Amino acid sequence: MSNEDIKVMNKIKKLERLKTICMSFTILVGIITVIDLFLPDPVLLLDEAALASITGLFTMFTSSIDSKIRDLRNGNKLKISNEEITDLTNAIGTTANAVKKSRTK
Repeated sequence: MSNEDIKVMNKIKKLERLKTICMSFTILVGIITVIDLFLPDPVLLLDEAALASITGLFTMFTSSIDSKIRDLRNGNKLKISNEEITDLTNAIGTTANAVKKSRTK
């Protein structure tokens, strides 16, 4: 195995760990969102819309990381396009606004 292959394998391992963390947060916030539908505010100052937005954000992160892992496994270099950055920053902004709105209620 070449030195470059080892570097790629290490990148994949790191991305897989990050994906696991994001997936865990997605599941955790998703469960809290479902609970929030039936019980009033299990997480103080966050309503269902904010929790759903946070769940969607972590889902988007997980999907993006998974895409990068596939690219590396297919022999492509790790690249992030301007469109991906714009999509992620827009999602972060939307989530921040949803959280802000839920706290002002």
